[in-house]
Amino acid sequence: MARLDLLTRRLVFPLLLPGARADHTAQERLVVGSGLDWTILRPGYLGDGPADPAVVAVRSEDPRRLGLRLSRRDAAGWALRVLEDPGTVGGTYVLGPAL
Repeated sequence: MARLDLLTRRLVFPLLLPGARADHTAQERLVVGSGLDWTILRPGYLGDGPADPAVVAVRSEDPRRLGLRLSRRDAAGWALRVLEDPGTVGGTYVLGPAL
């Protein structure tokens, strides 16, 4: 959540989406505690459009800032990449255009 802009972090989530945020947190806890191999991808705001070669996936604790908007095509492409990379198991990745 630290990657979000101030308006989204301080206004949108607390005032408009508290239930959604709680559901999101609970879902990730279930995945992590499942005992299965898992990888979590956190895309930004999804939209239609072409793939963007500037979109990257970084571990969630990586301090680099990313843009928030990406195409569904980019999110799907990264999902396929992590399925093929055993090094991503047990990791949480944020997706977005590199700034």
